[in-house]
Amino acid sequence: MPRVALNCTQCGEMYEKWPSQVARSRFCSQSCLSAYRRDRVDLKCVVCGSLFETVPSKIGKRQTCSTTCLADFNARSDVLASHKQCPSCGNTKPVNHFSPHPRTRDRRQGTCRSCRRLAMQSYRQTSGYLVWRNSNRERLSAHARHYQHTKRANGGDLSAEDWDTIQEMYGYRCAYCYQQVELQQEHVIPISRGGKHSWDNVVPACGLCNTRKSNRSLLVFLSIYPLGVG
Repeated sequence: MPRVALNCTQCGEMYEKWPSQVARSRFCSQSCLSAYRRDRVDLKCVVCGSLFETVPSKIGKRQTCSTTCLADFNARSDVLASHKQCPSCGNTKPVNHFSPHPRTRDRRQGTCRSCRRLAMQSYRQTSGYLVWRNSNRERLSAHARHYQHTKRANGGDLSAEDWDTIQEMYGYRCAYCYQQVELQQEHVIPISRGGKHSWDNVVPACGLCNTRKSNRSLLVFLSIYPLGVG
């Protein structure tokens, strides 16, 4: 199996890793990892507006320059809850521009969706993802065939007219985050759990919500991402 060429996050030099190590490899050596952790970046305090230094791993987690500003921020959390500053682009945006995250204090990702989308595109081009996909086409095709076979075996026949009616019922919006974007067919009871491909088991969903729900049950999904949180 050939090794995959990657770019070091710290020094930018090319280095090689096995395909199984691509997803968790970002540095060519331990010295680059240590240098990355030592580097300091400037952030803007959301309370007083002054600049302060922190390590890169704190980007998106730390928003204040001191404990005094942190206490003030917590006291004013109800005022600041409608907007949030993205540390990548530096813009203050409404919170619905930040994807939900179940383990952060404000239940939102640290960076906005636009910056995360750009970061993911850059990651796919430099991490060997395209190389892996091109070298595993048969595996991906087999997975797609298995999914279609399971969907037919579970029963149900959703016609194009039924799908148009379902979208119209939901106002051409995602059934989970209520955003008016390009919609996909999402199965409330997943196909892998025995759900049918029929009008009473299909709702319109955006690509993000459809990916997040995956094969989770509806109760588990809503416990992590409540309705209306996009």
